[in-house]
Amino acid sequence: MNAIVRTITAAAIVVMLGPPLSRGEGVVTGEEAPMPLKRVVLFTSGVGYFEHAGVVDASCPVTFRFRPEVMVDVIRSLVVLDRGPGSVVAGVYDSREPLERTLRSLSVNLSDNPALHEILRRLRGRNVELATVEGNVKGRVVSVQKRIVIGEKGAEEHHAVNLFTGGGLRSVSLDDVRACAVLDDQVNRDLNRALNLLTTARDLNHKLLRLVFSGGERREVRIGYLRETPVWKTSYRVVRQGDRTLLQGWAHLENTTEIDWNGVILTLTSARPVSFIQNLYDPIYVKRPEIPLPGQRRLQPGRHQARLKEDWMVEEKPAGVRMKGLFAGRAEVPAGAVAEAAEGYPAAPTVSTMERLLPAAEGRRSGEVFVYQLNEALTLEKNRAAMVPIVNAMVATEWLTVVNPRINSGTPMNGVVVSNTSGNFLSAGPVTVFEEGIYVGEGLLSDTPEGEEEIISYADDSRSLADIEVEPRSEAVLSVKINKATLEARVKRVVKT
Repeated sequence: MNAIVRTITAAAIVVMLGPPLSRGEGVVTGEEAPMPLKRVVLFTSGVGYFEHAGVVDASCPVTFRFRPEVMVDVIRSLVVLDRGPGSVVAGVYDSREPLERTLRSLSVNLSDNPALHEILRRLRGRNVELATVEGNVKGRVVSVQKRIVIGEKGAEEHHAVNLFTGGGLRSVSLDDVRACAVLDDQVNRDLNRALNLLTTARDLNHKLLRLVFSGGERREVRIGYLRETPVWKTSYRVVRQGDRTLLQGWAHLENTTEIDWNGVILTLTSARPVSFIQNLYDPIYVKRPEIPLPGQRRLQPGRHQARLKEDWMVEEKPAGVRMKGLFAGRAEVPAGAVAEAAEGYPAAPTVSTMERLLPAAEGRRSGEVFVYQLNEALTLEKNRAAMVPIVNAMVATEWLTVVNPRINSGTPMNGVVVSNTSGNFLSAGPVTVFEEGIYVGEGLLSDTPEGEEEIISYADDSRSLADIEVEPRSEAVLSVKINKATLEARVKRVVKT
């Protein structure tokens, strides 16, 4: 048996699915500081915790690239731990605001791919300098005219821009313009921003998150966040030789992130923390009612009599309102007009850091959670999967025949009772059974805490026959009592197989 233990232990290495591994890129490229990924914690609730660590200073921001759907989890769970005298100033990220909406908000709208004459039309009132075949012309854009010229090819459309120069108005044909410069700093900034947006919008599958730090000293910073990840899975092998049995368990995981995992500390946990999606990433606009400004009350003309009255009062009439005042004049005003003047206007509408990750050695319980932490750092390229050994221990077993009338119509099955004496929590997963070096079947293992037993049936027991007889169910009434308006009866039912 020692030989088989040595053989399986030697084979307990990380198995990569795909071509040979190579070191991948960092979080970002270019002049911005990369922040290597150092730690990954995977849960069984569909999320993972990712922690980057590195040295930063105020002159160099840290930038991450995420898919838009990942940004939803990242921005609501991001935690920054700055060990130095500085701090993080802000986290700036690309909004999922539609590109057209952003471009329309700039002083020059480039969202509809405008031609030169249309750009100049949108620059009305701005100072420009045009380079023509006759020389440079400076002035403010007044208008752009369209001219239809009949030529050999039929009607052709030509444009001319009208400029207000120091000497008056001047019309310049755009056919003669070789270059155009905008003499307005704000417009130039907006043009540059629009072009940058159009450039970055080509990569619609990724958004940038940039963290800016204060403090000039170089210091260590850790940045962690949650993101959606595939659930890590387990599979087992039960190897029997003589009177001893080896249980070997493997964890299956995938790197579905945008970066390679180069030498990361990987922790697998059986915890299922509460996790949900709340979208803080998409802009949300609230439709507000439009409230008109209060105006003066409208006065209605009327006829008055010329005698005085000492008493004055208001009498309510269905057809109107009759006023008796100092001048004793009687004027009837439609009731609707008074109501309109008296009615009010509607009121305006009223409108973690992460808990410290539990450190755990391989196969140790931390509180109610069982964690597996790899002893060696893991390297795994993006879009790759890996198998990692997590259990390799001798366990107590009992080999028997299992007959269950509710499974396989009561067909006798070869089975094994596995006592979890491995010192680990065994997550549910498929089990492949070997006896004396031969594959004999497969079964399923349920979640099995340390010290518990699990029965695994793995093959048809052709050497056994089972004759299942089910006796008629016996039933006996043990007691009857009346509680207020309820009749309570205790009944004993017995079924023998």
